[in-house]
Amino acid sequence: MLDFVRFRIAGRRTNTGAPSAKTRAEKLREYPDESPLLRDTLRVCQEELARVRASQETLMEDLAREHLLRTQVERQGTRLAEVVEEHLLAPPSGPGVWARVRRRVRRARLARAAEWRVADEVAGSSLFSSAWYIRRYPEVLTTGLPPALHFVRHGAPAGKDPSSRFSTKAYLQAHPDVRASGENPLIHHLRTDQDERRDR
Repeated sequence: MLDFVRFRIAGRRTNTGAPSAKTRAEKLREYPDESPLLRDTLRVCQEELARVRASQETLMEDLAREHLLRTQVERQGTRLAEVVEEHLLAPPSGPGVWARVRRRVRRARLARAAEWRVADEVAGSSLFSSAWYIRRYPEVLTTGLPPALHFVRHGAPAGKDPSSRFSTKAYLQAHPDVRASGENPLIHHLRTDQDERRDR
């Protein structure tokens, strides 16, 4: 009985073992013409992959140069906007008293006191950037108005943004009562935020 079990186990090991070298060779001989075809196909795929990689590297280099150029242009535009803003807001030169008088006369010619109060509130907000506003809307330069005053008088009613941090159109969509009242969206936001902070 023990000999029979040993014979069965030995038979199973022989039957379930890895195929012999002769068996593998016979299988390879069944497809004698496929190996060159596979090598040619692999070579073509490798060449195509190399071309794609080279094209991708060129594209990445072009994108990097474009990003660098765009950054330089934005910096130059920001600096130009800052210089223009300084020129528009610079007080008249001269003795202290007369300079203040001329500045008041100039402000009075540009807008009334109530409009200037709103413009000064806008200019003092971190959500308003004169440089960004001039760079985004260069037509401001043709009006001769300071950026904050232009935003109050023309920008906000036209849906222009005071900076990249505040969307006038999005705020009006979220607050239809502000749109109906005609109130400046940024001013409404600033004053509402201040009221909410006081209530806390």
